[in-house]
Amino acid sequence: MTAAPKDLGSILDRFRELAGGSPLAAAVRGELPRDRGAVLEFEKGRRGRLVERLEEAKQARGRAVERFDAEVVRLEKQIKELDELVRRVEEGGRGEGGGPGPRPAATGRGLADIEGVGPTYRERLERAGFADAAAVGAADPERLAAALGIPVSRATTIVENAVELLKG
Repeated sequence: MTAAPKDLGSILDRFRELAGGSPLAAAVRGELPRDRGAVLEFEKGRRGRLVERLEEAKQARGRAVERFDAEVVRLEKQIKELDELVRRVEEGGRGEGGGPGPRPAATGRGLADIEGVGPTYRERLERAGFADAAAVGAADPERLAAALGIPVSRATTIVENAVELLKG
C-alpha cells in the first residue's frame, strides 16, 4: 500500500491514476478516497479555462471573417471600377473610322500623371507595353508588379491610382 499524498498536486496526480486521466470521472465512479471538493474545484477551473479559450477562438474567427469581408468588398469595388473603366475606354477610346482616338497623354492622363509613378516606373511601364493611364488602370496588378519589379500590394495601389486619375 502506498503512502497517502499530502499536497493537492499529489492528490490530483493520484486521482488521475485511479481515473485514467480525469479526477472528475474517478469521483463519479466513487474511486476517490477523499477531498472530492478539491477535485471539483480543479475541474471547474479547467472548464473555465476551456470556456475562455473557446471565446478567444470565436473572437479570432470573428476578426478573420471581418478581414475577409472587407477584402471581398474591396475587390468587388475594384472590379466595378475596372468594369466602368473598360466601358468608358470602349465607348470613348475610338476616333473617327473606329481607329484609336487621341492619346490619353495628350489629355493629361499619361503614365507620369499617375500618383506613385515616377521616371523609373514610367520607363519600366513603357518597356512592358503600358502606354498610358488607361492601360495601367485596366491592368492586372500581378502583371504590373512583374513589369515594375514591385510587390503586388504596391502594384494594386498604382492600378487604383490610375483608375482614380481616369475618373478625374
